[in-house]
Amino acid sequence: MDGEELATYRSNLMGLTSIAGLSGFPQLHLPMHDLQEGPCGFSLMGQVNQEQLLFVTGKMLQGDK
Repeated sequence: MDGEELATYRSNLMGLTSIAGLSGFPQLHLPMHDLQEGPCGFSLMGQVNQEQLLFVTGKMLQGDK
């Protein structure tokens, strides 16, 4: 990515992820692969000090055991 494209990407990303950082809640982003539209994913937010539950939920959603 060139500098301007990277700056736009970072700005868009902060708009999606800053709520977790500001609130103190853990966030886990799960990428969605093999999409024709391009890179995409979704994020889960958990309760404070519940990171392990967030990891377990993420693995379950991805089909991991």
